[in-house]
Amino acid sequence: MFDNMDVKVDLKNPKQRFAAFGAVSVLLIITLLVLCNISYAYAYRGRFFPGATVGLLPIGGMTFADGRALVNARADALIEKGAEVRVNGSQETIPLRVIATEDPDLSQDLVTLKVDEALAQAEALGQTGSEFRQSWEMMVTALGQSKIEIPVEVNVDAIQAELLKTFAESYHPAREPALVFIHDGEEGWSVEIMPGTSGRAFDVQATVDQFTQTMRTLNMMPVTVAVMDQEPAISDAEADALTDEALAAVQAAPYEMLYSVNRFEEYRYTVDEASLTAGIIVERGDNGARLGFNDTTDVFFAMMEEEINIEARNARFSVVESRVEEFQPSTEGRAVSIKETREALLAALGTESDEPIDIVVNITQPQVTTESANTLGIKEILGVGTSSWRGSPGNRIKNIRHATQKLNGVLIPPGAEFSAIGALEPVTLDGGYLPEMVIKGDEIKPEVGGGLCQIGTTLFRMAMNSGTDITERRNHSLVVSYYNDPTNGNPGTDATLYGPHPDLRFMNDTEHYMLITTQMSEDNASLRYTLWGTSDGRKGYYTPPVVHKWMPAGTPQTKYTSTLAPGVKKCQSAHPGADTSFKYYVERADGTVAEEVFESHYRPLPTICMVGAPAEQIGPDGQLIEVPPTEPENAPTSPSSSDDSDTSPPAGEEASTPAE
Repeated sequence: MFDNMDVKVDLKNPKQRFAAFGAVSVLLIITLLVLCNISYAYAYRGRFFPGATVGLLPIGGMTFADGRALVNARADALIEKGAEVRVNGSQETIPLRVIATEDPDLSQDLVTLKVDEALAQAEALGQTGSEFRQSWEMMVTALGQSKIEIPVEVNVDAIQAELLKTFAESYHPAREPALVFIHDGEEGWSVEIMPGTSGRAFDVQATVDQFTQTMRTLNMMPVTVAVMDQEPAISDAEADALTDEALAAVQAAPYEMLYSVNRFEEYRYTVDEASLTAGIIVERGDNGARLGFNDTTDVFFAMMEEEINIEARNARFSVVESRVEEFQPSTEGRAVSIKETREALLAALGTESDEPIDIVVNITQPQVTTESANTLGIKEILGVGTSSWRGSPGNRIKNIRHATQKLNGVLIPPGAEFSAIGALEPVTLDGGYLPEMVIKGDEIKPEVGGGLCQIGTTLFRMAMNSGTDITERRNHSLVVSYYNDPTNGNPGTDATLYGPHPDLRFMNDTEHYMLITTQMSEDNASLRYTLWGTSDGRKGYYTPPVVHKWMPAGTPQTKYTSTLAPGVKKCQSAHPGADTSFKYYVERADGTVAEEVFESHYRPLPTICMVGAPAEQIGPDGQLIEVPPTEPENAPTSPSSSDDSDTSPPAGEEASTPAE
């Protein structure tokens, strides 16, 4: 249609001349923009563009390696220093890390700064999208408008617990009105009201928000905790109006509660007068004040859970001479619904009935039943992961053995995500795990879960050698010899576990079940985990990790604590820091290859020793302070009088500088 069209521009025509000039100008501008963009990008190849800022740190013009080192050093210093917190003019430091004295698996940060994500975002500025978008990002960055904050994960419960412990003297929350039950042998029970009182409490949410923001920007300024007036949520008059109902509830006791599995298995519990008078409170409900239960009843409901609850258990299988054989049948799970059972008991208060109160129990079915053995489709080895636990202390070895036994025979259904934490829970004493000692602030205390990073590391290598999609992995905060890669002895291919996060997760994106089998060799102190399934032709592998930079551990530190007997010393060993990386490849049957780079930053940590000393000799900085000698009454004051007081540090330690 347009083959023979002859387009001509009449330059004598003002409109056509202007249009042609405009088109040429736009073309020239675009060409100039592209050339400038290319030149600018070439000039800063391998470096951050001018104006780039991560947190409060300007990194524009720096190489990617130097910028990464600067930001990581600041983040490490922030974690090491701890959070300085002010409450009512008093300033204290809340520790942001847990340091293990025996098992490095338990060395964890209470705050995780995802520096790699922020740096990747800074590196991508002006590098992706159209030429116009790249130019725009370069200009915005040059004007100082590209300030990238660091994603932060905060262990809110741990921070809040430290806050309340450290500033207990300033925390006086309001007290709700209470029911007081009085028993007279002749008159029976009566009820009185203990009036509520106003108080002062921390604005925890505002504190956490402020704390998180300082972490995002790597700000090392103190956080000020807002202390607010607090009034009881329930008035004395509202509580007084419920005294008759509370009295009727006690007088109608006891109450029988029942969960019946079958006629051969029943669980019965009795709630008597003593339990009610100790447990009934007034609380705020959806429709005003009502009766409720306090924390003393938690023990009662916890007993129910312990006796009734059973986790749904998948059928487990092993591979014997290339055949899948069952070694553990499936069972359904059951869990007491504390909320619904509590409400059922509350609803029955004050009523008299011969029928017991039903305990509400939720039933869950296993994902893998015994009957599914013939349809699993497990035919071959997909991948193997190994690691060495040589040199581990006793409790760590026992934890590794226990976790390895729990993992053996775990099945992963098609399309499901495997969670290492989920497979190993509960990580408690009751769950079969043993504790090790850790340093937290100025305390030495036991922590459960040592050895789990050995499990996570072995699973991580198994998953990569199987070509799976790794959905969550985080390296340990320290370089630990247990996790050096077997290919070249370098750090970089470990995976830490510390529930609920960080976790090690991967997907079963095949059409068949996957099976994990585990082996723990006592002879050569090694683990070997194998993933079985039906191969779809993919191959997974990773390159040996490369160490880009080593960082010295730093000067040894000594602190004093009253949680150890005077003179007793507990130390954790030094760990040099490192920046490492490796590449993970997945080759699929169609010839496509997926590549993922795993970068790991390990904080340097010097030797830190905690030495026992009397509390009165320890200053707020954890160092010894000079204690004035105690003069006996009527003692001579002449220069020749003796001073038998001893304020010297424990044997083998140098005296610290007295606090000013």
